[in-house]
Amino acid sequence: MAAVPAAATTQLLALSPITLSPIALKSRPWSYGTVIGTIPAGSIATAVGPREGEWILVSHQGTVGWADGTHLVPAGDAAARVYATSAASLRERPRSTAAAVGVIPSGAVVATTGVMSGEWQSVRCAGTWGWAYGPQLRTLTEAPTTRFHQAFTAGDASSVYHVYADGLDLVKPAGLAWFFDGDYFSADRSRVLRPDGTEMRGIAAEANRRNCVLVAVVTPAPYETGYGYTWWRNRPRNGAWYRQLNAHLRGRFPFISAARQWMIGYSGGPEFISMHLMAERQFEVWRGAGATIVGGGTPPASVDSTSPSFRRVQATWHVNGGDVAGETIPPTWSALSAATAGERRYREGSSYLRTRLNVYPTGGHAGDDFRALLAADLDRAGWDRLR
Repeated sequence: MAAVPAAATTQLLALSPITLSPIALKSRPWSYGTVIGTIPAGSIATAVGPREGEWILVSHQGTVGWADGTHLVPAGDAAARVYATSAASLRERPRSTAAAVGVIPSGAVVATTGVMSGEWQSVRCAGTWGWAYGPQLRTLTEAPTTRFHQAFTAGDASSVYHVYADGLDLVKPAGLAWFFDGDYFSADRSRVLRPDGTEMRGIAAEANRRNCVLVAVVTPAPYETGYGYTWWRNRPRNGAWYRQLNAHLRGRFPFISAARQWMIGYSGGPEFISMHLMAERQFEVWRGAGATIVGGGTPPASVDSTSPSFRRVQATWHVNGGDVAGETIPPTWSALSAATAGERRYREGSSYLRTRLNVYPTGGHAGDDFRALLAADLDRAGWDRLR
C-alpha cells in the first residue's frame, strides 16, 4: 500500500462515463498494477499525491491507491460552461481513438470541470461525463435570462425589446422566436408594451416550453398621424433595425440554432413579416423554421430570389372568417382578404414556402388565442415540448 502524505490536495469525483462501473484502485500507476480496492461510480475520493502521467494517487474509505485520472473530475460546481461550435463526440478518454460515450449537439451548452489533457476538456453533457476536443468548444459568456425593456439602436432607429427565457435546457438545441404586435395609437393599446401581461406571458411560456427564447420587439417607427405606431409603414427602415437586432442577439447567444427561428405576428406585425421579412433579403434572417401569421399577412409586390433554407420555412396564415373591412385602420383593409391573398402568393407565386391558410369560425379583429395558434404550428413543425 502506498504511503499517505500529510495533507490532501484535491477532492475528486469518480465516475465511469460508459457503464457506471466502479474504478479500480491499483498498487502502482499503470494498468497492470495489482487491484487493491475500488471506487464506486459517483463517490468522493481524496487526492493525496501528485500525478504520474494519467494516474493519480487517491484515498477512498481508508484505502490508498492509484486511479486512472481520465475517470476523475473535481467535485463541486463546474468551473465554466462552454458550447459546441459543431457536433462534438464525447469520448471515454482524451484522445480521438477512444470510445465515444455520447455526442454534444452543435450549439449545446455543457459544463466543463476545468480539467484538460492537451487539447481535450473534461465536460458533462446531459448527465454523462467524458472528454471533448477543445477546439470544438467556446466559452459561454452569457446565457439568456428573462429581461424587459432592453434598449437597442441601429443607425438612426432606436427601440426596446423584451426577452423571455424561463426553463430553457441549453444542453438541447435552442431556438429563437420573435413577436411583432399590431398597430397602436397609445401604450395602453399594445400588449407588447405590457411585457408582464397575461397574453405575453402565455406566448412566452409556449415558446420557452419548446426550448425557444422569445423576443418581443417594439417597433422603432415614430408616431404617424392617422396610423399610430406601425411595423408595416416605412418597412425598409424598420427592417434594417430589426435585422441588426437579430444579428446582435444571435451573436450574444451563439448556441441558438440558426435553423430554429420562428416569427409570430398580429395584424400590422404580419404585414411587416409577409410584405418585407419574407420578401426581401430573406437569407439574413431565415434558415428554415417558420411563421405564425395572425389577422393579416398581405402579399408583397415581389419576392426576392430565395435560398434553399427559405424553402423549408413553414408559414400559416390564421384569420377569423369575419375579420373583414370596417374594424381596422385603414377601414377598407380586410384581414381575411390579406391573409387569403398572402398565403396564395407565397404558395403559388414563389412556390417555396410550405404554406397553410387557417380560417376559423366567424369573429372580429380581436380575441385571437396566440398561444394556442403558436402551439398548433410548433406541433405541426415537430418542435416538441420539453415540459
